[in-house]
Amino acid sequence: MNKENLLYLKKSLEIIMGISSWQPTYLQLEQIQIELIASSETLDARNISKIVHRIYDKPIELIILKGLNTAAAMSALLKIQELENELKKIKHQNDKKTK
Repeated sequence: MNKENLLYLKKSLEIIMGISSWQPTYLQLEQIQIELIASSETLDARNISKIVHRIYDKPIELIILKGLNTAAAMSALLKIQELENELKKIKHQNDKKTK
């Protein structure tokens, strides 16, 4: 599979599972895809998570929004984090200018 499709798979898994940080290899993404296709009849969020964790055997940072399991809420949280980082950068630049 081409790298563009594997990156799309990675982004999709991040949304489905609420992943905020992980670095799978292309080989791992290919293996995950093969397992997902093979399990397509019994696929649910729990099975997807099991497959991902079995193949990608390193810690994965997750965003957990109990009771707010919607794409809109996750998107809003990520946007807030981006804005917070941007504000920190601006503050740091302003601090440099005043010194």
